[in-house]
Amino acid sequence: MKKLISIIALFSFLAGVFAQENIEKIQSLIEDGVEKNSAEIGTLASSLSNAEKELIYTKNEVPWWPVFLNAFVGFGVGSYIQGDTKEAVRATVCDSIALTGITVCYAGMYSLILKNQTEIADDPNRSKELSDEDFAKQIIPWTAGMLSFAGFATISTVISIVKSIKYPIAKNEVLRNTLFTKNATEVSSKQKPTEIAFAPIFSLNQDLSFAPGIACEIKFNQLPLR
Repeated sequence: MKKLISIIALFSFLAGVFAQENIEKIQSLIEDGVEKNSAEIGTLASSLSNAEKELIYTKNEVPWWPVFLNAFVGFGVGSYIQGDTKEAVRATVCDSIALTGITVCYAGMYSLILKNQTEIADDPNRSKELSDEDFAKQIIPWTAGMLSFAGFATISTVISIVKSIKYPIAKNEVLRNTLFTKNATEVSSKQKPTEIAFAPIFSLNQDLSFAPGIACEIKFNQLPLR
């Protein structure tokens, strides 16, 4: 009986070691790219328990909260955190252009205001109505420019918010399907192992001793032809 318990404990230990190796391989493949490694990830994940899969999913789940950074900070900060480099670069460039444009236009308006006040102070006999008319003509382009850049920044921010909402939904769905769906490896194969199970077995020898072994069961699903 003690020998049987020792053998069961040994196989349990080996099963844990194999599971940990698979988890480490899956993590490495996820970091390399879920989409391009979905077949291999799905095959390795099929030998894990749901709890182990959930642990991997939670660790690699794309967070949704960076949407607030894109909304209130800008410059693609939230997208960088989510790993959406393409959107992050776009937002950084667009927001930088908008901020530069707004700053230049504001500086132009401010310098025009100072110039107008200085000219009136230096020439008290100058017609205030004429000064206001000239001032209005000169400040309109700066105002229009600042409003245009502000509108451009607003549009860029809205795009970043939408992208930072859709990106984690899409990525997390792919990750969950790859880990939990038995048909995850259909991406690269028309026929695949959907279930891989290992179980310790014991055979009784003629001398009444036990011979340990491992049974492996692989179930294949054949996809319908299209």
